Amino acid sequence: MAAKPKPVLTDAQFGELVRSCLKRLDDIDDQLEAVRTARKELYAEAKARGLKKRYLVEVHALMKLDPEKRDLSDRELARYRKAAGIEVLTDLLGEPSEAA
Repeated sequence: MAAKPKPVLTDAQFGELVRSCLKRLDDIDDQLEAVRTARKELYAEAKARGLKKRYLVEVHALMKLDPEKRDLSDRELARYRKAAGIEVLTDLLGEPSEAA
């Protein structure tokens, strides 16, 4: 399959394309900054209410994982902890963990 030849742009068309892309990049930068600010405010609010950012970040990442991969990771971590002589904790809700 041969590559499609790129259309030849006039200087005016090229200039408009560049300006359009730069404007879109500026808009995206503004949106990213707004998201970063909102995230920072959320963590500050969570901290003020007694939550720890480290654990929020970790649990949020775990939520994104496929449940099967998450369970496998939990079992592997428990196996390594046991091998290292580190006690495998039970679930804080009172339910024994699978690895215990």
